[in-house]
Amino acid sequence: MGHKYIDAFNKDLDRLLKELEGLNKILSKNPEDAKAKAAKAKLAPFLTRQALEKRRDLALKLDQQETEKIIKDSGLPW
Repeated sequence: MGHKYIDAFNKDLDRLLKELEGLNKILSKNPEDAKAKAAKAKLAPFLTRQALEKRRDLALKLDQQETEKIIKDSGLPW
């Protein structure tokens, strides 16, 4: 069965972490860069443990529901 929602979550997390890494590099060279500071502050709420766990749990739930629907729709005796 597919894991498209958890795969999408993982891709999004990778993207956010790369963006954060880039901002950290900018800020390490120029700690007063206002644009980088603002962008990092904007990313922060998406990278909290609670936010990540909530999004991961939703992705897992959606994948499970999709799998259950596929099994039900197949008509096979599982």
